[in-house]
Amino acid sequence: MEKLSVKDLINAGLFSVLMIMVTWAGGMSGLVIFLIPVMTFIIGILTGPVFMLYSTKIDKFGMIMIMSVVFAIVFGASGHGIYVFLGILLIGFLCEKIMQSGGYKSINKARLAYTVFMLYAFLNFVPIIIAREEYFKQVVESGMSQEYVDAMSAMMPLWALPVITAAGCLGAYIGCTIGIKMLKKHFERANMV
Repeated sequence: MEKLSVKDLINAGLFSVLMIMVTWAGGMSGLVIFLIPVMTFIIGILTGPVFMLYSTKIDKFGMIMIMSVVFAIVFGASGHGIYVFLGILLIGFLCEKIMQSGGYKSINKARLAYTVFMLYAFLNFVPIIIAREEYFKQVVESGMSQEYVDAMSAMMPLWALPVITAAGCLGAYIGCTIGIKMLKKHFERANMV
């Protein structure tokens, strides 16, 4: 297995931070209450092109894992819990294997890898599943109004969480497809097919 170069580490770090920034920008759509059910879809659309650009820099094992570690640390540190941390690492490893199966040169494997990566969105819903009342109580304590929390709770019944997660994966697939169209020259330079 090839070792990661300094350039690889820099690319992984920069793109990881960029992915987090775009993810959080998309996540801000959740502040508009009626957009909560489509927030993961919006995040997928916005981050898909960024990941596809990153995929042109990925040519060895470990670069997706670095992004996964950054995501896991940021989400873990922002109160999403240990299951999110461990789940993102597991999903990241799976995505790394998907990219590796295409020799890091397959556009379709890159799109599939990021579509699968968006499953991390479900991990963010685990607190709602295992401790719904406590979760919404903490949201109020963090400064959101009770009216917002009541509306959020109504828009996120348990049955909707897998649907919202699937919407995130669909958004990622569409976002990656947009990225493929936008970044055609980058893929040609990276010899990705």
